[in-house]
Amino acid sequence: MSDAIKTGCGRLSVQLSWEQVGKDWVIILSGGERPHIGASAISWINGAAVETQVIRVPEHREDQLVCVLAEQCCRTLKSTVQVSCGIHIDRAKKEEIETLIEHSTYLIERFLQMVTRA
Repeated sequence: MSDAIKTGCGRLSVQLSWEQVGKDWVIILSGGERPHIGASAISWINGAAVETQVIRVPEHREDQLVCVLAEQCCRTLKSTVQVSCGIHIDRAKKEEIETLIEHSTYLIERFLQMVTRA
């Protein structure tokens, strides 16, 4: 079953959708004026550590965000998690980028609260 949550409005809107695959999770963050896939990270548990691999489309900047969020979800859910993200707004100001990151972080926290209390 796929579900979605959203925050923000207009060019600063971000949506998080997810699908549980067995005990693992696929998460997609998208938004802004032109949603797309700019980067993906997959995190998994290896003994006591969390390992992560990231792939980024050239010219895109979502790689650091997906890495942090995938690792956070992996640790919390104790399973393999893949996070893809693509949020684009034209001529983004620094404050707008910070807002989009805050929205993404908020949605991940909300998602984790929803799925861990179920």
